[in-house]
Amino acid sequence: SVLLRSRVGQGSVFSVSVARGRLDEQTLFEPARRIAAHFDLRGRLVLLIQGDLAVREELTQLLRGWSCEIVGAGSLSEMLGMLSGLPRAPDLIMAEHDPDGDSGTAVVELLRNEFNFEVPALLIGATAPAGAPADARNALPVLYRPCNAGRLRTLINNLLHVRAPAAPV
Repeated sequence: SVLLRSRVGQGSVFSVSVARGRLDEQTLFEPARRIAAHFDLRGRLVLLIQGDLAVREELTQLLRGWSCEIVGAGSLSEMLGMLSGLPRAPDLIMAEHDPDGDSGTAVVELLRNEFNFEVPALLIGATAPAGAPADARNALPVLYRPCNAGRLRTLINNLLHVRAPAAPV
């Protein structure tokens, strides 16, 4: 119902009354649950190849905080020695980017060949050179240190949800 009261020289009052509805918790919280599930990295297996031990430990701690499973190595040869102990194919490869060479790109390609599928990957660089933010040869995204945690998480989610191919069985 709608009510209107008015007195000359004193003003007007409008009121609206509606019947009390029932709160549907499922409808209210479902969009938030879907968004949270999209950003959930729990159990994702990440291969991290980073030569700088301090950076590797910092990234490992950040990724573990998001409940990722991390296999970290300081070099490709060290990582290759760890592959036989993996429980499954990785969900993501994070490799060190060398702006003067293509070592990060080469590491990703070698690991993709080991798993025989296009594992989503990104490169972590020490400093941002003038130029494109991605490796033009392989279209690998490059995130430069210091890494913003929110930006890294968004990039990882985009890689996992947009370009996530099925691992071979």
